[in-house]
Amino acid sequence: MQNLEDITIDHYHIERQLAHGGMSEIYLAHDIVSGQKVAVKIVHRSNSEYYERFRYEAVLMSTLKHKHILSMLAHGEYESWYYLVTPYIAYGTLNKRLAEGVLSVKEAAEILEQLSDALHFAHEQGIIHRDIKPSNVLLDEGKHVYLADFGLAKRAGENKGFTVTGIMMGTPEYIAPELAEEPASASSDIYALGVLLYQMLTGKVPFSASTPLAIFMKHVSEPPQRPSLHNSALPASVEKVILKALEKDPRRRFRTAEDLMNAYRLAMSVEVPYVRVLEETATVVPFSIKQPTLRPVRLMKHRSPIAPVTTGAACLLLLLGLSLLLTYYEAPLQSVPAQQQGYAQMTTPATSAHPHTQVTGTNDQRIEVYLRDPYRDTGDNQQVEDSWIQSSTTYWQNNEDNKLGDDDDKQNNDKNNEGNENNKQHNNHNNNGKQHGKANGHKKH
Repeated sequence: MQNLEDITIDHYHIERQLAHGGMSEIYLAHDIVSGQKVAVKIVHRSNSEYYERFRYEAVLMSTLKHKHILSMLAHGEYESWYYLVTPYIAYGTLNKRLAEGVLSVKEAAEILEQLSDALHFAHEQGIIHRDIKPSNVLLDEGKHVYLADFGLAKRAGENKGFTVTGIMMGTPEYIAPELAEEPASASSDIYALGVLLYQMLTGKVPFSASTPLAIFMKHVSEPPQRPSLHNSALPASVEKVILKALEKDPRRRFRTAEDLMNAYRLAMSVEVPYVRVLEETATVVPFSIKQPTLRPVRLMKHRSPIAPVTTGAACLLLLLGLSLLLTYYEAPLQSVPAQQQGYAQMTTPATSAHPHTQVTGTNDQRIEVYLRDPYRDTGDNQQVEDSWIQSSTTYWQNNEDNKLGDDDDKQNNDKNNEGNENNKQHNNHNNNGKQHGKANGHKKH
């Protein structure tokens, strides 16, 4: 492509090239009218497919007005080129931040919240991005996030004829496994967002190999390594959110990018050592959470049970909220032993639409999902604590029941005494009547 530096397109003076790819080139330019720096994306007409796709990108971007989606300032044709103008973001892409090191859980949350907000908005407009990756996430100096580059985007269910049959569009490290046989969907974007979250918190992508095809086949057939293997400080609750976003079956991922963010936000505030999911009813039964600073407390009769019950209920509600988000629109799983620590590996051979995948059993199965317990080695010891709590609760309840029983006996005795008094008064009344009758009889005689 011809170098366009130092020319003026409309009222945008081209200064220097910023980047180039297979489809287009991006230049830094100066807006003569506003005085602002802008980015000008250009594609040549000679490549008809790229040219039509570029025009389609401009149409899609004109419908996406959102604070976290890079806006389009102008577009048009100049000689043999088609151009699209956007604001210039000086800091650069998320790749630059990743080069500085792994992000903290909080910093990743700040980026994820803005990015998921933008993606959720695009999905609500029926637009699938199809190329979520660090180079398409822009950051400014104030950490404001922009989702950029809708060059591969399409409307859900729409076929513009840009994609050749049998060719998958996107970047191999971020392509969802179902794209081998199915069209892109909001769920495939959520999978890519899960890969991005994995990368922000570990510094690595879940799958890598020497060729694009080998990378994609790992997406299809291999479970991702637990993120905590690369970042031991990662909470188990956050790890579970990441792994749910990376489920092989799109039906088992989060339904929306907003759901993913809500689950991540909740996971930041609670550690989940053990969760049992009953798949047939989508019921979540949380086990007790053993905190290292807690000590057993003797329950006395004169102390009110309201405070510990209220505190326990609050913890269970918080855990239940996370568990419900993580099991939202969940499909059946197989039983997972505690040793696998954190992800449900597909192990049951069965017929599948994908030649390199395996599926799990029937809808009436129940499963147990074990997460890494920071305080104990296995879930068995946790259940010992559960039995201790249960026995303590039963002991306290029995005492209270005995107390209530004593009160009931006392009330019954009082009622019996009261009945005896009434009978005594009634007998006295009858005796008085008899005496009165005898007296009247003597008077008559």
